[in-house]
Amino acid sequence: MRKSEPWMFFALLIAGVYNILWGAWVILFLDLSMTVWGASPVEPKEIWQCVGMIVGVYGIGYIVAVAKYKIPLFKGF
Repeated sequence: MRKSEPWMFFALLIAGVYNILWGAWVILFLDLSMTVWGASPVEPKEIWQCVGMIVGVYGIGYIVAVAKYKIPLFKGF
């Protein structure tokens, strides 16, 4: 197995945190998100909230990828 570079750890960590926060923001505050971005409120809201969920799940995946190399529990995956 190739040794990972230190910047990979930080890139995945930052991406994971960002995706989790963005996904939660879109799910919980969709109308406010659209106002901040200068867009009109969307209908149906569930589509954008689903996108937020997908992005949040990717964030969890990035965090697991970071933890895989730092926590011995994940070494088997």
